Amino acid sequence: MANVTTPNRRALAAALGKAAEDQRAGRLEEAETAYRRVLAAVPTHADANHQLGVILSQTKRPGKAVAWIERAIAAEPGRANYHASLAEARRALGHAAKEAAALRALLALEPDDSAALHKLCAALIKLKRYEEVLQVAERAAALDPSDTLSLNNQGVALQALGRVKEAEQAYRDALERSPDYAQAHSNLGVVLQSSGRKEEAEASYRRAIEIKPEYTQALGNLAALIQELGRAEEAEEMYRRVLALSPDYAEAHNNLGNLLQDQGRLEEALQSYRRTIEIAPKHRLAYNNMALALQDQGKLGEALASLTHQIELAPDFAEAQSARLRCFNFDPKWSPAEICAAHREWPAAACPSGPRYSSPRRG
Repeated sequence: MANVTTPNRRALAAALGKAAEDQRAGRLEEAETAYRRVLAAVPTHADANHQLGVILSQTKRPGKAVAWIERAIAAEPGRANYHASLAEARRALGHAAKEAAALRALLALEPDDSAALHKLCAALIKLKRYEEVLQVAERAAALDPSDTLSLNNQGVALQALGRVKEAEQAYRDALERSPDYAQAHSNLGVVLQSSGRKEEAEASYRRAIEIKPEYTQALGNLAALIQELGRAEEAEEMYRRVLALSPDYAEAHNNLGNLLQDQGRLEEALQSYRRTIEIAPKHRLAYNNMALALQDQGKLGEALASLTHQIELAPDFAEAQSARLRCFNFDPKWSPAEICAAHREWPAAACPSGPRYSSPRRG
């Protein structure tokens, strides 16, 4: 192929055509090379920058994709699909705020893009900006009154805002329109469980799982509810089913650890807590629960280290503070003066205990 230079228009067009052909055929390595050749000659070529970014996203390099897509946007800011690609790369990186910004830029160009509205709702839910979720979900619903995803998003936001009855109604409205909407069944179960209607919650979780047998979030929620109802053997079986499907489900590991600890199976419980922390290093409940298990084994030094780390993560978690003081009280290496100083240092330890279990999860 001739050298690709700015004056050599034919070679430039040929290189772009070959890159696009390779991309459509799934020959992404060849397409990437071709786009890079184009950009070596014409660094501001918007489509080449964009398509190179898309390929980098497709090949799980979103961090590198962002820079190329942003160059495309700088060259042609009015292309909605460029902003969509940037939002996708930001989502893959876990940059919810920047993803939301890219989606808002897209929607400024195409206000009626319902898919972008739903994605923006998901990003705002991650950011816990629930009032904004309601506004965006209402926009999506206005575009398509039969849409059930907007109702589900409204339910998530309403529940987070403490408007439980409205959340329940939103999920029920979604299910009236789409009876096999597994996510809405599971989310309704969370509302019902939080309202103390445990039998109804169990039925909702089971319906979600019937529709979608490998729905790990619903399975995890059901396992936690069954555990709460005292059906330990059944709960353990369900947790292990969840973890077979999703080995990195941190909340399931933590809750299984609690179940095992309650049965006196402390070594198994510790394995579960340690696995939770491997997956989620800032999982404060797991540090606290692991410390309690270590205390039960008389390993006060290890328990104290775990609790100290947990308090660094969440200084206001009174349960961890209280448990830490117990370590001082029962470890003979601490003098009365040191124990007294520790109690004075943590007056919040007199506050009510915190939770041990991860809360049910909304989808």
